[in-house]
Amino acid sequence: MKLTKEIAISDLNKIKDNSYQEFSKKLSPDTKYQILGVRVPLIRKLAKEYKRYDLEEYFKCLDFEYLEECQLYGMILNNSKLPVNEYLEYLKRYIPKINSWAICDIFCAELKRCKKEPTLMWDFIMPYIKSDQEFEIRFGLICILDHYISLENLPKIISLVENINSNAYYVEMGIAWLLSTCFIKYPEEMFNYLCNEPKLTKFVYNKTLSKITDSYRVDEKYKEIIRKMHK
Repeated sequence: MKLTKEIAISDLNKIKDNSYQEFSKKLSPDTKYQILGVRVPLIRKLAKEYKRYDLEEYFKCLDFEYLEECQLYGMILNNSKLPVNEYLEYLKRYIPKINSWAICDIFCAELKRCKKEPTLMWDFIMPYIKSDQEFEIRFGLICILDHYISLENLPKIISLVENINSNAYYVEMGIAWLLSTCFIKYPEEMFNYLCNEPKLTKFVYNKTLSKITDSYRVDEKYKEIIRKMHK
Protein backbone atom coordinates (compact mmCIF):
# COMPACT_ATOMS: atom_id res chain seq x y z
CA MET A 1 0.00 0.00 0.00
CA LYS A 2 1.29 3.46 -0.86
CA LEU A 3 1.42 6.10 1.85
CA THR A 4 0.07 9.48 0.80
CA LYS A 5 -0.20 12.89 2.42
CA GLU A 6 -3.97 12.43 2.59
CA ILE A 7 -3.69 9.13 4.45
CA ALA A 8 -1.19 10.61 6.92
CA ILE A 9 -3.38 13.64 7.68
CA SER A 10 -6.48 11.46 8.04
CA ASP A 11 -4.68 9.19 10.52
CA LEU A 12 -3.37 12.17 12.51
CA ASN A 13 -6.88 13.58 12.77
CA LYS A 14 -8.08 10.27 14.21
CA ILE A 15 -5.67 10.54 17.15
CA LYS A 16 -5.77 14.28 17.82
CA ASP A 17 -6.72 15.59 21.26
CA ASN A 18 -8.58 18.91 21.26
CA SER A 19 -7.67 19.54 24.90
CA TYR A 20 -3.98 19.08 24.05
CA GLN A 21 -4.22 21.38 21.03
CA GLU A 22 -4.24 24.62 23.05
CA PHE A 23 -1.31 23.48 25.16
CA SER A 24 0.64 22.57 22.02
CA LYS A 25 -0.07 25.98 20.49
CA LYS A 26 1.45 27.66 23.54
CA LEU A 27 4.59 25.52 23.20
CA SER A 28 5.10 26.48 19.54
CA PRO A 29 3.80 30.04 19.17
CA ASP A 30 6.09 30.89 16.25
CA THR A 31 5.31 27.99 13.92
CA LYS A 32 3.59 28.80 10.64
CA TYR A 33 1.90 25.41 10.63
CA GLN A 34 -1.54 24.69 11.98
CA ILE A 35 -1.61 22.50 15.08
CA LEU A 36 -3.90 19.50 15.41
CA GLY A 37 -3.05 18.54 18.98
CA VAL A 38 -1.49 15.09 18.62
CA ARG A 39 0.81 13.86 21.37
CA VAL A 40 4.35 12.91 20.30
CA PRO A 41 4.23 9.25 21.46
CA LEU A 42 1.18 8.73 19.24
CA ILE A 43 2.91 10.32 16.25
CA ARG A 44 5.93 8.11 16.88
CA LYS A 45 3.70 5.02 17.04
CA LEU A 46 2.03 6.00 13.77
CA ALA A 47 5.41 6.48 12.09
CA LYS A 48 6.39 2.93 13.04
CA GLU A 49 3.14 1.55 11.64
CA TYR A 50 3.96 3.08 8.26
CA LYS A 51 7.07 0.94 7.86
CA ARG A 52 5.04 -1.58 5.89
CA TYR A 53 3.89 1.08 3.38
CA ASP A 54 5.44 2.04 0.06
CA LEU A 55 6.94 5.45 0.94
CA GLU A 56 8.38 6.54 -2.39
CA GLU A 57 5.65 9.04 -3.27
CA TYR A 58 5.18 10.19 0.31
CA PHE A 59 8.79 11.30 0.67
CA LYS A 60 8.38 13.62 -2.30
CA CYS A 61 5.55 15.56 -0.63
CA LEU A 62 6.86 18.28 1.69
CA ASP A 63 4.04 20.84 1.46
CA PHE A 64 3.08 20.46 5.11
CA GLU A 65 -0.07 22.01 6.58
CA TYR A 66 0.33 20.85 10.17
CA LEU A 67 3.13 20.81 12.73
CA GLU A 68 2.39 17.19 13.53
CA GLU A 69 2.50 16.31 9.84
CA CYS A 70 6.01 17.74 9.67
CA GLN A 71 7.00 15.83 12.81
CA LEU A 72 5.57 12.61 11.36
CA TYR A 73 7.50 13.03 8.12
CA GLY A 74 10.76 13.46 10.05
CA MET A 75 10.10 10.34 12.12
CA ILE A 76 9.28 8.28 9.04
CA LEU A 77 12.41 9.56 7.30
CA ASN A 78 14.58 8.67 10.29
CA ASN A 79 13.01 5.20 10.48
CA SER A 80 13.61 4.54 6.78
CA LYS A 81 16.26 2.27 5.37
CA LEU A 82 16.95 4.51 2.39
CA PRO A 83 20.48 4.45 0.93
CA VAL A 84 22.45 7.22 2.61
CA ASN A 85 22.73 9.42 -0.49
CA GLU A 86 18.98 9.26 -1.09
CA TYR A 87 18.31 9.87 2.58
CA LEU A 88 20.49 12.99 2.56
CA GLU A 89 18.70 14.37 -0.49
CA TYR A 90 15.35 14.12 1.30
CA LEU A 91 16.93 15.53 4.45
CA LYS A 92 18.18 18.60 2.56
CA ARG A 93 14.62 19.26 1.43
CA TYR A 94 13.16 18.60 4.88
CA ILE A 95 15.39 20.82 7.02
CA PRO A 96 14.08 24.14 5.57
CA LYS A 97 10.57 23.01 6.56
CA ILE A 98 11.53 22.96 10.24
CA ASN A 99 10.11 26.09 11.86
CA SER A 100 9.61 25.09 15.49
CA TRP A 101 11.80 23.74 18.26
CA ALA A 102 9.14 21.05 18.74
CA ILE A 103 9.88 19.74 15.26
CA CYS A 104 13.63 20.33 15.35
CA ASP A 105 14.51 18.83 18.70
CA ILE A 106 12.49 15.63 18.32
CA PHE A 107 13.86 15.04 14.84
CA CYS A 108 17.49 15.60 15.87
CA ALA A 109 17.22 13.28 18.87
CA GLU A 110 16.05 10.46 16.59
CA LEU A 111 18.55 11.07 13.79
CA LYS A 112 20.03 7.57 13.90
CA ARG A 113 22.34 8.18 10.96
CA CYS A 114 24.59 10.27 13.22
CA LYS A 115 25.45 7.09 15.10
CA LYS A 116 25.76 4.94 11.98
CA GLU A 117 27.76 7.39 9.83
CA PRO A 118 29.18 9.93 12.34
CA THR A 119 31.81 11.51 10.10
CA LEU A 120 29.53 11.78 7.07
CA MET A 121 26.74 13.32 9.13
CA TRP A 122 29.09 15.72 10.94
CA ASP A 123 30.21 17.05 7.57
CA PHE A 124 26.60 17.29 6.46
CA ILE A 125 25.59 19.25 9.57
CA MET A 126 28.39 21.83 9.50
CA PRO A 127 26.99 24.10 6.75
CA TYR A 128 23.78 24.48 8.74
CA ILE A 129 25.72 25.85 11.71
CA LYS A 130 26.85 28.65 9.36
CA SER A 131 23.36 29.31 7.99
CA ASP A 132 21.53 32.60 8.45
CA GLN A 133 18.27 30.76 9.18
CA GLU A 134 17.27 30.36 12.83
CA PHE A 135 16.06 26.77 12.73
CA GLU A 136 18.75 25.57 10.33
CA ILE A 137 21.34 26.68 12.89
CA ARG A 138 19.36 25.11 15.71
CA PHE A 139 19.17 21.88 13.72
CA GLY A 140 22.98 21.76 13.65
CA LEU A 141 23.31 22.65 17.33
CA ILE A 142 20.84 20.05 18.57
CA CYS A 143 22.35 17.33 16.37
CA ILE A 144 25.71 18.05 18.00
CA LEU A 145 24.10 18.06 21.47
CA ASP A 146 22.41 14.71 20.91
CA HIS A 147 25.16 12.86 19.06
CA TYR A 148 28.57 14.50 19.15
CA ILE A 149 29.47 15.69 22.63
CA SER A 150 32.80 14.13 23.60
CA LEU A 151 35.99 15.30 25.24
CA GLU A 152 37.71 15.14 21.88
CA ASN A 153 35.05 17.32 20.26
CA LEU A 154 34.88 19.99 22.98
CA PRO A 155 37.35 22.42 21.30
CA LYS A 156 35.49 22.10 17.99
CA ILE A 157 32.12 22.64 19.64
CA ILE A 158 33.31 25.72 21.49
CA SER A 159 34.84 27.18 18.34
CA LEU A 160 31.62 26.54 16.41
CA VAL A 161 29.31 28.26 18.90
CA GLU A 162 31.63 31.22 19.37
CA ASN A 163 31.55 31.85 15.64
CA ILE A 164 27.78 31.75 15.23
CA ASN A 165 26.59 35.17 14.19
CA SER A 166 22.94 35.08 15.18
CA ASN A 167 20.94 36.56 18.02
CA ALA A 168 17.81 34.59 17.14
CA TYR A 169 16.11 33.31 20.28
CA TYR A 170 16.07 29.60 19.43
CA VAL A 171 19.69 29.75 18.29
CA GLU A 172 20.88 31.35 21.51
CA MET A 173 18.81 28.96 23.61
CA GLY A 174 20.26 26.08 21.59
CA ILE A 175 23.80 27.26 22.26
CA ALA A 176 23.10 27.58 25.99
CA TRP A 177 21.57 24.11 26.11
CA LEU A 178 24.50 22.63 24.20
CA LEU A 179 27.14 24.27 26.41
CA SER A 180 25.32 23.37 29.64
CA THR A 181 25.10 19.74 28.48
CA CYS A 182 28.83 19.82 27.73
CA PHE A 183 29.33 21.07 31.30
CA ILE A 184 27.28 18.21 32.74
CA LYS A 185 29.49 15.71 30.93
CA TYR A 186 32.84 17.51 31.33
CA PRO A 187 32.51 19.88 34.30
CA GLU A 188 36.18 20.64 34.91
CA GLU A 189 36.95 21.51 31.29
CA MET A 190 33.79 23.57 30.83
CA PHE A 191 34.18 25.35 34.17
CA ASN A 192 37.64 26.51 33.09
CA TYR A 193 36.19 27.66 29.78
CA LEU A 194 33.37 29.65 31.38
CA CYS A 195 35.76 31.30 33.82
CA ASN A 196 38.00 32.66 31.06
CA GLU A 197 35.86 35.23 29.28
CA PRO A 198 34.24 33.04 26.62
CA LYS A 199 33.19 34.77 23.41
CA LEU A 200 29.48 34.48 24.09
CA THR A 201 26.70 37.05 24.20
CA LYS A 202 25.58 38.12 27.65
CA PHE A 203 22.27 36.31 27.13
CA VAL A 204 23.91 33.02 26.08
CA TYR A 205 26.48 33.21 28.89
CA ASN A 206 23.88 33.84 31.60
CA LYS A 207 21.43 31.31 30.18
CA THR A 208 24.19 28.67 30.07
CA LEU A 209 24.96 29.32 33.74
CA SER A 210 21.25 29.13 34.63
CA LYS A 211 20.82 25.81 32.84
CA ILE A 212 23.88 24.43 34.65
CA THR A 213 22.60 25.45 38.08
CA ASP A 214 19.14 24.09 37.26
CA SER A 215 20.54 20.63 36.50
CA TYR A 216 20.37 17.93 39.14
CA ARG A 217 23.38 16.30 37.48
CA VAL A 218 25.80 19.10 38.46
CA ASP A 219 27.71 18.96 41.73
CA GLU A 220 26.67 21.60 44.27
CA LYS A 221 30.30 22.75 44.63
CA TYR A 222 30.14 24.04 41.07
CA LYS A 223 26.66 25.49 41.46
CA GLU A 224 27.70 27.67 44.41
CA ILE A 225 30.42 29.32 42.32
CA ILE A 226 28.43 29.52 39.09
CA ARG A 227 25.51 31.32 40.75
CA LYS A 228 27.92 34.20 41.42
CA MET A 229 29.25 34.34 37.85
CA HIS A 230 26.22 35.89 36.16
CA LYS A 231 26.85 39.13 34.29
